Amino acid sequence: MFFRLRQRVRWQRGPFIERNEPKDSLHGHPASERIRDLETRYDLAALKARSRVSTYLENLYLLDLLEAAHRGWTGSYGKAAIGIDAGCKNFFYAFGLFRFLERFRIHGTRRVTLTGYEIDAFRVYTDLRSRADHALGYASFLPGTRFVSGDFLEAPGPAALVTAFFPFVTEAPHLAWGLPLDRLHPLAFFAHALKILAPGGVLVTAAQGVKEFDAHLAILRRLKVDPALAEKFESPILSFKNERYVVRVEK
Repeated sequence: MFFRLRQRVRWQRGPFIERNEPKDSLHGHPASERIRDLETRYDLAALKARSRVSTYLENLYLLDLLEAAHRGWTGSYGKAAIGIDAGCKNFFYAFGLFRFLERFRIHGTRRVTLTGYEIDAFRVYTDLRSRADHALGYASFLPGTRFVSGDFLEAPGPAALVTAFFPFVTEAPHLAWGLPLDRLHPLAFFAHALKILAPGGVLVTAAQGVKEFDAHLAILRRLKVDPALAEKFESPILSFKNERYVVRVEK
């Protein structure tokens, strides 16, 4: 009910600009060495200068996860690295995802293109701004990056990298986040992700909890797809109550 109301009202107040917090506390972080390594290789200075500590750590965590998901991969994302992120929420990790695409493209004349899709874009936060407001703010200082308030199933291809971080593939979390069951299409979701991948492209998904992970793998089996990688993921940068897993599929 509230999802459909949000879709009708489509609340927006304009792009959110995050207030920066000092990052001095990260010098004593248990993963400080890993953090410095990621900062150096992915050029995170612009994000570091305009983000909360929590947002910065989430982007570092995402880069750690993406590197784990690409273990053993020897490809690239071409001269124009085109990325599509499904279910991007408020796109707080856009910077890290953008930098990852940049690092693994073939350097040429074209730039990275990144698009985030979120079907429940008008959920309102405590600051009275919507997910869309936040997402537009996080994407605003990344050239070639845009946010779409819409269904990933309508996303056009081709894409060199398709990502889906903790998509809903079972009923319980889908319902817990206030989404109607007629919007839960996990088989169609994965089929579309594979359809829009360019030849040589990569699909990366992450799952929270073994039940969701098993559901990811079961869907891929139904689609007759064998993952190149499917394993538990842990990072020294952030820890979570539930176990997390990563899956990589190559086309």
